[in-house]
Amino acid sequence: MRREYKAAYRVDPVYPRQAQRDGTSGRVVAHVVVQPNGSVSEVRIISASPPRVFDREVIRALSQWKFNPEPVGFIGEYEIVFNLKD
Repeated sequence: MRREYKAAYRVDPVYPRQAQRDGTSGRVVAHVVVQPNGSVSEVRIISASPPRVFDREVIRALSQWKFNPEPVGFIGEYEIVFNLKD
């Protein structure tokens, strides 16, 4: 398990409109399954607060991440924080 391992290419999650309107902030911890070629084959939501508000967007964004190829794949853990800017 690698925590916050640097991706070669990142797509930032977009703040969901409904959450912005509601003034909802939150955090999601996700596991990213990375293949030896550096592509992401799966994103698993480990915890989310509040539940289900940001999950879809985190999965959409992290699924597009790319990592440098390695002989063996790995699982990375990332915490994505959604904070409304003043």
